Amino acid sequence: MQSQIQITVSAGTLISIKPKGPRVVPVVRPRKGDAKPSAKGKKQVTPPLIEPAPIALEDLPAFARDTFGFTGMTVPVGLLAGKTFSDLERLRDRADRAACPFLVLIDNFPIPFVTDPKAAIARVGKLSAAALRLGCGDFAVVIDGVKDEATMAQCVNTAKRALGEIERQQITMLLQPASGLTGDAARLCDLIKQIGGFRIGAMPSFAQAASGPDMMASLRRLAPYSRCIEASVLGFARNGKHRQFDLAAAVQAVMGVGYEGTLCLNYLGDTNAQKVIETARQILLSAISTELVIDDDDDELIEKLSASAAGIDTADPDELMGEEPEGNGD
Repeated sequence: MQSQIQITVSAGTLISIKPKGPRVVPVVRPRKGDAKPSAKGKKQVTPPLIEPAPIALEDLPAFARDTFGFTGMTVPVGLLAGKTFSDLERLRDRADRAACPFLVLIDNFPIPFVTDPKAAIARVGKLSAAALRLGCGDFAVVIDGVKDEATMAQCVNTAKRALGEIERQQITMLLQPASGLTGDAARLCDLIKQIGGFRIGAMPSFAQAASGPDMMASLRRLAPYSRCIEASVLGFARNGKHRQFDLAAAVQAVMGVGYEGTLCLNYLGDTNAQKVIETARQILLSAISTELVIDDDDDELIEKLSASAAGIDTADPDELMGEEPEGNGD
């Protein structure tokens, strides 16, 4: 059985690529007092190089599709500063025409689910509305302030109220690992299960998982709850190996528990972006083209995978569901 994983790319990765500008041709300027410069009097002056402008956001989907073959993108909210809803709808139309739609809106700024529930609920509402205008089915957030069981309970309550406010929009909120308890894969899974419902999931990243004690175990634990995983790319050594961790092995880890969502390529470096993207994409494609082998020796992961595939609501309610939201934030 072949994997159905889709390889996508972050708009933040592509926008750092600068297209090749026109060739700069040296000009000849006569010396002062020369009516007609002689060959010896000619002085070649090369004008300063002007950096070509980055690719415009509205052109990124076509660039992603035509240059690399990507068929979907994620977009960080920082690229949308100052955009109106009409602007977002135009971006969606451009992406759809390029056959490279926006899939996930990502907010990397911590949201105060614990310390300021009202602000958190308002932020979730704005993200959901923006994601819908872009055509995204998901938006990803970072939860701030979860330090212990008490703050975990507060976070669960706020998240339920926030999801209750946007329930009719049928869009999924994805939780990204962060500092505190949510940086631990097992505790993030606990948080997702306590929030419950069909509109909550995870969005882990290779880089964050690699910062922990067991990268592969972390990815395997979160994959069944994930709809999108960031395939973080740190660059390649001269011998062609990916820096700090094995990129293909990370893909195999999530495939091993049956993951079939999207892998979003996100280059975290700042040099040779186009070459790195091309190399990383080929590694990811090669990794997902192998036979999908489920690790049936891990009963706990298989149980979680089955629950996730059917929807968290269909699993054991005593284990997976938290308290019902009180009035859905009314």
